Amino acid sequence: MHRVREGRADMAIGCIYVTDERQAWFDFSESYLEGGLALVVPAHSSIDTVYDLDHMTLGVKKDASGDKYATKLVEQGYNITTIRFDDTFDSFAALAGGKLDAVLNDYLNSVYLLNKYFSGSIKITKGTWTDIVYDRKKIAFPVVTHNKILSEIVSDSIRQLKSQNFIDMLYWKWFAIMPPPDIPKQIMIYVGIILLTLLFAILVFQLYTRKKRINELQVFESHFRNLIYDLNVGVYILQKNIIVLTNFEGARLAGTDFETIVGKTLDDYFSEYSLAEGVKSQYTSFNALCSDLQYNYTISRAVWKRKDGVSLPVMFRIRPVMWMGQQAVECVVNDTTEITNLLVQQEQLKGQLLQSQKLEIIGQIAGEIAHDFNNVLTVILGYANLLEKSIDDKNRPAIEKIFEAANHAKDIVSKLMTFARKKALQLTEINIHTIIQNAISLLHAALSKKCEVKLFLDAYNPYIVGNATEIQQVFMNLILNAVDAMPYGGTISIYTENTNVVNDKTGMLEIIPAGNYVCITVEDTGSGISPEHMNHIFEPLYTTKEKGSGLGLAIVYGVVKQHKGFIDVTSTPGVGTSFFIYLPVAKTLIKTDSPSNLVPKSSGTIIIIDDDSNICLLYQEALKTGGFTTLSFTDPKQALVYIDNNIKSVKLVLCDVQMQELSGKDVLGYLKNNYPDLDVVMMSGFYDENMKDELMHLGACDVWQKMYDIHEIINKIKGLIDRYDRENIVRS
Repeated sequence: MHRVREGRADMAIGCIYVTDERQAWFDFSESYLEGGLALVVPAHSSIDTVYDLDHMTLGVKKDASGDKYATKLVEQGYNITTIRFDDTFDSFAALAGGKLDAVLNDYLNSVYLLNKYFSGSIKITKGTWTDIVYDRKKIAFPVVTHNKILSEIVSDSIRQLKSQNFIDMLYWKWFAIMPPPDIPKQIMIYVGIILLTLLFAILVFQLYTRKKRINELQVFESHFRNLIYDLNVGVYILQKNIIVLTNFEGARLAGTDFETIVGKTLDDYFSEYSLAEGVKSQYTSFNALCSDLQYNYTISRAVWKRKDGVSLPVMFRIRPVMWMGQQAVECVVNDTTEITNLLVQQEQLKGQLLQSQKLEIIGQIAGEIAHDFNNVLTVILGYANLLEKSIDDKNRPAIEKIFEAANHAKDIVSKLMTFARKKALQLTEINIHTIIQNAISLLHAALSKKCEVKLFLDAYNPYIVGNATEIQQVFMNLILNAVDAMPYGGTISIYTENTNVVNDKTGMLEIIPAGNYVCITVEDTGSGISPEHMNHIFEPLYTTKEKGSGLGLAIVYGVVKQHKGFIDVTSTPGVGTSFFIYLPVAKTLIKTDSPSNLVPKSSGTIIIIDDDSNICLLYQEALKTGGFTTLSFTDPKQALVYIDNNIKSVKLVLCDVQMQELSGKDVLGYLKNNYPDLDVVMMSGFYDENMKDELMHLGACDVWQKMYDIHEIINKIKGLIDRYDRENIVRS
């Protein structure tokens, strides 16, 4: 049992009781016997149960079940003197010799010893109907916990043997030797008459029992041989390096037929045995491997190379055994190819997750930087716009240079927002084929004459919901990248197809969920991407070109993510690169917003709330030139106090979404809870449709991206109020 518990054997055989402690160590087969403890006393003793032993002497086998049971009785308060014996026979002899009052021992073993050696001198205490058995337990075979298949096979065999009266045979083995009857002397005269008949009956019975036993053993042998054959690990029994027994898995591992492998050696099939660890790692013969490892019962990891060139990652164990009465070597081999592949896939998935998380974090950082930078640019462009009205012609070129530089910076911010997926898009139903053709038409002049573009637009439903300009930018960036990768010319192939991903598909960067997609493949025959650069190509500002901005593929990634799509890439240096873009197929057309949330006309002050004082001053100056009465606050809590005290004079609230002291969402919630008729417009340096939908749901009448042009600011406010003037809507 110790070997099974330690994993050095798969099953133990014998009369082994099923206990709670052992069930924590093994899986037990179905029970085939039941036993317990019997109280054995002198033949003329009046003791009936173990509870009559107070102030008496009890014999037990040391550390056996009877010893533990007696210890519990003492712990319960019974004054019993326990004497421990190393052998049960000695305790029975002491009982028969009058040195003990009783013996507590295994029931089946007690019956056997009593009938064979102590008949008439000692007895087993009986109850009203039969012998008293204490601490009853089932008897079964313990099987190593991880081998559920073996446990079920053994249990099936026991059930079949029960149906064939195998249990009766076992009980007969225990109870066949019974005490001779106390026959009166006058009956002895008839013994001679029946002796021949009795001897003949005994002979017939013994022959029957022997034949039945042989049949039972044959059934056992057949079951256990089938068990070995059906194991999913290879088993080899070798004598003098010759295979004398194997199974189907062993033949498969050797790359041969089951019918031909017996009588051969493992070296006939394997040319090399390479251990994963150890001082000596490579062996060219199994005999040398066996000499080093057969007395080391631990499991070894290795790669066994077959003579047909196949290398098998395996776990194996070698040990000496007896087979048909002669020394042999047992080798158990488990093919770990599938486990190895699963571990490789797990590492790949882990890498994809880390790469996706890294890009997500970079996107968040890029979004935060773009937000702060956009505020700065808004102030620069806004005040430049204010100065433009009062500056003379001499200094006008300087203002124009400011506009030019600031607008260029704003384009960069816009690209960062696209990568961060924080840029709001106007979505419509668009035709991918039309977008691809337009992109190629716009890039016609930039394409080298040595570069050929081939189109295979086979998607039967090329419609998606998206922004045509952004999607076109994706294809233009990918095509320009392909051109740069082919300085001496080549072919750019663009494929489209409708694909239904039934089960999640694993890509290089991410997992593509199940769904219906338009799959666009942009393939080139350029220089390819080296493995050390592959994990960084979508990171912003990362480039391998001397004059590259590092934003091209970052923008591609951001736009695809904004459109709820997925991107994958494969590349072979010197052969080419293929980008695969999966975009969801359009289901319904995008509906335009209704004017139900427009700002109604009212008189009073426009409140501006933004924790950037420069933004507050810019908007205040801009609205002042438009004839509006404004008041700005950099502290949102102060703004709320002012509104509480002057609610009747407040016309409209313009509030930033992201603020340190108190978020715009919290300000909006407070105002709509306390003043549901007050109109609140939320503003942000960047936002997406999800943000807009959330804020509109919370009660915002509109959500704007921050503006820097004073004319746009004024016209935006006037437009809202004028529309309500035309509809003659007045807030009560």
